Amino acid sequence: MDIKDLAGLAAPASKIVEVFAKATGVLYEPTRIRREAEAQADALVVKTNAEIQADDLRRAVERFITQEIKKQENLEAVRDRTIALVAGQPECPHN
Repeated sequence: MDIKDLAGLAAPASKIVEVFAKATGVLYEPTRIRREAEAQADALVVKTNAEIQADDLRRAVERFITQEIKKQENLEAVRDRTIALVAGQPECPHN
């Protein structure tokens, strides 16, 4: 008999630890599943919020560009009318 074995208790103690670990794993499994589901739901919320913000930003940029194009077209129309008036020509029919 070996001193490390302590009168043959190593195998039963090992089995007890193994059974306890397995039981703990089984008991913890529902909690693990819930936590994993919550983490996935949180990730989906973060992703969705990012997509919404990106869409809002895209629409804001499009609106800004549309407004700036209209301003530029108005400035060019005023310029064209001014040049026509200074030159004594009638106003441009397309404006």
